[in-house]
Amino acid sequence: IEGISVDYLLKAPFSDTGNAECFAAEFGNEFKYNKTSKTWHIWNGTIWAEDKLNKVEGAILRTIRSRQSAVLEEDIGQSEK
Repeated sequence: IEGISVDYLLKAPFSDTGNAECFAAEFGNEFKYNKTSKTWHIWNGTIWAEDKLNKVEGAILRTIRSRQSAVLEEDIGQSEK
């Protein structure tokens, strides 16, 4: 699992809040939400540009899938003991 540690993925609450915390920990340097304009922005190396290609959705899905993988790996590890 790339990005953040498996322990962090497992210890964060299994809720929307926990998913958001994991997303922020993994992608907080790449994506920011602008509450005023209600748009996501992506760091392009120079400025925060509006995420017109909606790349944030893919990053959110990667975070959730990482959490699912962490749980499955934990379950498999527990069943092998």
